[in-house]
Amino acid sequence: MEWMIPRFFLMCFVVLFFNESVHADFFSAMNELMKAQQSATNQPNVQGVFQAQSVSGSSQEMSFEPLAQMTEDQVAQKIAAMVNGTNPSEIEGDRNGFKINGNSYLDAEGSMNGFAYDSLTGDITYMLGSANVRVFKYINAHNASQPLVIAQAKYVGASGWQITTLSGLHIAGIAATLTPKGILILRQGSAFKYTPGSGVTKISIPDGWNIAALQHGNIDTGYILLEKIVGDESKNPLAMISNITSKIGLTENDQYALLNIKTGQLFPLNIQVDDKNTVSMYNCVKKNNVLNVCQNSYSYESLYTNNGINITHYYWRVNWLNTKKDPVMISLEQGQNYIYITDLNTGKKVVAFHRTLGIEQFHVQQFSDGRIKISADWMFASHTIDDAYKFLEEQPDVHAPKSGS
Repeated sequence: MEWMIPRFFLMCFVVLFFNESVHADFFSAMNELMKAQQSATNQPNVQGVFQAQSVSGSSQEMSFEPLAQMTEDQVAQKIAAMVNGTNPSEIEGDRNGFKINGNSYLDAEGSMNGFAYDSLTGDITYMLGSANVRVFKYINAHNASQPLVIAQAKYVGASGWQITTLSGLHIAGIAATLTPKGILILRQGSAFKYTPGSGVTKISIPDGWNIAALQHGNIDTGYILLEKIVGDESKNPLAMISNITSKIGLTENDQYALLNIKTGQLFPLNIQVDDKNTVSMYNCVKKNNVLNVCQNSYSYESLYTNNGINITHYYWRVNWLNTKKDPVMISLEQGQNYIYITDLNTGKKVVAFHRTLGIEQFHVQQFSDGRIKISADWMFASHTIDDAYKFLEEQPDVHAPKSGS
């Protein structure tokens, strides 16, 4: 099959091959791809998992002294002293870490490999390390105190990582990601959430789902993003038709969901698993100054294109945050036709933006007072909602019966 495409749309990417049947390899490959494309496109750091080979090119191994053990109550006291800040601060992500009130935060011990933050509470957990060693630190943006080392991790071979907390707990897992106030350690079919001063909470994952490799939202809200385990649907004509109609917003194909960690309730998301992929062409021959004829193509997962973020990837399409009232989720669903705001306590869901021809980009920003601003772009114009929760309260629920029905 030949593909005719404009030459200026041709892109070059790093392609990774990995065994999709091994959960740990999936996490590793995702993180490698994320870092490679982030470096190539000068994009901001993103919040994801780490696995043993997730840092490439490290010339030296980071070392650390064993933690001075203390009880969980003592850890809680240290954390409490750090969160009593009186100076609300604005936090934003940065390519090499994060900024507080516009100033890049730097750690003298090394470069950051990841971070997570909560703009409302000021909680920030970040990670330093080399290929087989990690150090986790907590700070609060509303308080000028020094960071507190809350845990350390070492790679121990095929079984993954051994994480030791400041309180002396030992937790093993194949991978981990950060929360604004702690660490989420992943295993096959389950996870363990460590919150310094509170201890460990076990998270059970429903059958047929995995924890999504990248979590854009605030896990400390009590919610986590899941990805449905899907088989090869290329031989199923009905499944292929469903995928196509879902991509253009005509049908629902809920292959992601937000899980309430405590209750097990799922909030389905009309986003497809293969939406995270992008297509690249090869074996191309120049036809004229604007067109190439290409014989082959391949599809692979990508967070970025060389024009910026890959907006079809689930990482950019789902975000969830705390507010002064209820936690909310902002999601781009039904192809790229609808942006929704969902109250995760009540389940109320409203349309923030709708465009039949698709929304090109959208951005969520939270301020230290808890207010959430949503911007959506199409047709060279930006459209904004300055207070997402106020908008949510004022608009009708999409689940409510239509008048006259």
